[in-house]
Parts: sequence; C-alpha cells; structure tokens
Amino acid sequence: NQVGGYLETDINSVVVRLNARHQDRLVRYVATQSGRTINQNTQFSRAKSTADTFDLNFKKDINSTLGNNTLIGGISQNYWNMTSISTDAVFPSNRGSSSSNGIYAQNDFKLTGFQTLLKLGYRTENFTQDSLSLATKQKYNLHASELALLQPVNKFNSLYIRRAKSFSVPNTDYIGNMWPVVALRPQTGFEKEIGWKLHHFSGTNLSLRYYINDITDEIAYNPLTSAQLNLPQTQRKGINFSGEFIPFRNLIIGSTIDLRNATITAGTYNGKTAPLNPNTFSIRAKYNFTYNQSLSTQWNYVSRQVTSADYSNINRIPSYDTLDIRYAFKYSKRADFSVGIKNLMDKNYFSYSVIDWSSTAYYYPDPRRTFMASAKFMFD
Repeated sequence: NQVGGYLETDINSVVVRLNARHQDRLVRYVATQSGRTINQNTQFSRAKSTADTFDLNFKKDINSTLGNNTLIGGISQNYWNMTSISTDAVFPSNRGSSSSNGIYAQNDFKLTGFQTLLKLGYRTENFTQDSLSLATKQKYNLHASELALLQPVNKFNSLYIRRAKSFSVPNTDYIGNMWPVVALRPQTGFEKEIGWKLHHFSGTNLSLRYYINDITDEIAYNPLTSAQLNLPQTQRKGINFSGEFIPFRNLIIGSTIDLRNATITAGTYNGKTAPLNPNTFSIRAKYNFTYNQSLSTQWNYVSRQVTSADYSNINRIPSYDTLDIRYAFKYSKRADFSVGIKNLMDKNYFSYSVIDWSSTAYYYPDPRRTFMASAKFMFD
C-alpha cells in the first residue's frame, strides 16, 4: 500500500516543491536451499516494512549581465522499519530500521559570451541504522560534492572536467544480520574525469572520456558468509567512447566502447583484479524503410572477466558475443508493434558466475536464441 502527495508553487519567482510518500509492504516467501545434500531445507518467512520519504526543495533562476544562474536547495528525510519472522531455527526473527536527514544544494552558472558552464553541488546527510544483532546503532555523517566545468570550443565541440565525491550506505538488512556479526562501513568514492563531446547538425554525436574512480570500503559480496564485506581500497580507471552518425539518409550507425582496469589496491587482495569488470564493445545500425517502419541490429562483445566474489582471481567468465535484431512498425500515433530475436546466432554463454565458501564456481547460463514480440497501445 502506498499513499503520497506532490505540491508545486511559485512564490516571488521561486519554485517550491514538496514531495511526501508513505508505503506499507507485506511479503510472504518460501526459501529452499538444496546446493548440498547436508544443507537441504525449506523456510517459510513473512516480512513487514514501512517507509516514509519527505523532500522539500526550491529553485531560483537569477539572470545578470555576467550570465544565467540556477540555484537549487532542499532538505530530505527518510525513515524505514522492517520486522520479519521465519521457520528457520537459526534466525527465527529479524528486525531492522534506518533513518536519514539530508541537506543539499546545487548551483549551475552559465557565463555570457564564453558560454562556460560551471556546476557546483554539495550534500550532507546523517544516517542511523539498527538491526537485531548489533549491540549499538550505527551512525554516520556523510558528504558528497561535485565540481564540473564545461567549455564549448566552437559550435559543435566542447570539453569538460569533473570531480565528484560520493557515498553509499550498506543495506540495512545486512547490518548485523549475519554470522559472525559485522557492522559494515559506508562506501565512499572520489571520481575524476575529463572528456570531449561533439554534436553536429548532420546527426553526428561523439563523446570520449577518461576517468579514475578511487573507492574506499567498497561494499561487495562475501562468499564465506553469503552476505557482504568491505574491500579496503579499489580503483577503476578507463576510457569510454560512444558515437553515432548518419552515413546516408535513413541509416543510423552507432557504437560504444568501454575499456577499464579495475584493481583492488589495499588489504589481503592488494593487486588483484576486482570481479565483474569486463571490457565491452558494441556496434549498432538502424535503417528506416519508411517513416513508420525500421529494422535495427546490434552486435555486443564482452571480454573475459573475473568471477563474482573471486578476489583471489582463480576463476574466469569466458568472453562472449551476441547479435540481436528487431523490426518495428508504428501503425499510428497510438499503436506500435515490433518483433525481434535476441541472441540470433544461438550462442551458448553465461554473463554471471559466483563462487561459494569453498571457491567452487557456479555458472548461470543466459538464454539461447529468443523470439520476442510486443504491442503497445496508448489511450487518452
């Protein structure tokens, strides 16, 4: 069940928005474990949770001879509470709660003449988390910020630089609800990037960026406890490219490339590759036969990657590629139809694998050739 409301008004050229929501949720579920004969069991559980969110913000546009300025500021509050019961003999009941209070501000300034865009943002938030097994509540005061500068070089090209600090708190379900009891720490990140963008009237759009993201206390899966852990330090750096152009009328060709290097840079696994960080490449094409008919296709390639949770880098997910095709027909403004084939070449592959406490890898195969059809109708 969910109830909420939204209010927006203008007070002396200041746009004020209020958003509030309350949600009640009841979930009943059955969990069966059968990975090994000695661990086979079935559990019946029920969980009830409530969530309340509140956000009040304002927006003010200020124009001057120097440029255009947009200021946004606000406050937010979030509350969540959960209780559950189960037939599990080890964990027959559970509870968890969390609350947060945040203040945020953002300022976008566009300089007249040079068209330089300066973005500044800041957020501070107080978090409190509690669970059944913790001796004391976990309290955090976290900060996030962003500074970005975009400079047009000419009518079509622009350059930008950006730095940002971010945070992510652990899911309350994992705070103390494992054995042995572990109080997870918040994950924080510091990202730096530089990039180039091109937007041409002919339909050509290109973007290229180089980034470095240093993460402290990354929240990741722990195969020994089937829960979560904190990796002391990790780093991801790489190059992203995306492009799209129209070589001749009715044909659009595009491509994306993501090359990355993900490394654990401290602790027991210092120097190892962080799992599930492949290099990817795709190329796509779309041909419009008429104004309401099109045929599109896309080829995707994913490189070899380390299996999930395998911080010792013993197991790998092999590289794979797939080809998809789709025909779309727009019957009218109110009706769209399409048919398509995913994995046209019927490749046998898997995109996910994870290890357990004994470092045994389990593989989850993806669908083989799949036929799809869809119809969309719009009504007033």
